[in-house]
Amino acid sequence: MNELIVKPATDAAEPVTRAVGGTLAEFWQGILGDRVTAWRIRNAANIDKKLREDLAARGTTLILDNLPEGVAFRWFERATEADEPEIQDLFAKLLANASGGNEEALRKRNIDLVSNLSPDDARFLAFVSDQVAEFNQTAMARYYSFVIKYDFIFTHRYKEAGFTNELPIDTMLALGVLRFERDLKMDGHQIGHAISLATSEHVRGTDIGLSRMFEQEEKLVLTEVGKSLLTALFPAQLIVTNLNQ
Repeated sequence: MNELIVKPATDAAEPVTRAVGGTLAEFWQGILGDRVTAWRIRNAANIDKKLREDLAARGTTLILDNLPEGVAFRWFERATEADEPEIQDLFAKLLANASGGNEEALRKRNIDLVSNLSPDDARFLAFVSDQVAEFNQTAMARYYSFVIKYDFIFTHRYKEAGFTNELPIDTMLALGVLRFERDLKMDGHQIGHAISLATSEHVRGTDIGLSRMFEQEEKLVLTEVGKSLLTALFPAQLIVTNLNQ
C-alpha cells in the first residue's frame, strides 16, 4: 500500500490512541476546547447584540438582580450553544422578559424547550402566538383554552407563512406545547332535515343521512406547558383583549 497514505493515517491515529489509553477529555480539550470556546463566545456576542436591540425597543435595561443564579447559569449554558439567529432571538427575548420579572421566563423548563427548537420551530411559535392574539380578540377567549381549528383555513395560513411540511407541528406535539384533539359534533341543520324526512309520509323508506348528522372537528390545543412558553416569550399575546367581556 502506498506509504504516503499509510503513514499520515498512522500518525493521525497516534494522538487518539494515546488519548484513549490516557485521558480522552484532555485530548478533546486540546483539539476542540479553544474552538468550542470561541464558538460559544461568538454566539454570546450575537445574543448580546439582539438583547440590546430588544431592550432598547422596550426602553428598559437588564436587571440582573432579578435572575436567580441557577436560572442565569442554565440560560448561559443553553443560549451560548445556539448558533441560529432565530433561536438566538428567542433566548434574547427570554432573558429580557426574565429580567423584567416575567415568572414564566424564569422557569428552567422554558430555557430547555427553547434550546430544543429548530429555526422552523421558532418561526412556528411566532405563528402560533399570532393566532393566539387573534383568538384573544374573540368572545370565546373568555371561556376556552386557546384552540386552532385544524382545517383548510389553518392549512392555507400555514402554507402562506412559508411552512412546507408538518415537522414544526410534530415538534410542538412531542414537546407538549400543543395537544391534538378530535371532536365529533352534531350538525343541527342536518338533524332537522333528517327529522323532516323521517316524519314525512311522502318520503318513507328514504335514507335520512345519519352519517351527515355528525361532523368531525380536528384541532390543536395550547397546553399549560405551551401557555407557559408563549408567556415567557410573547407575554403580550396571551392577554385577553376582547371588548365584549
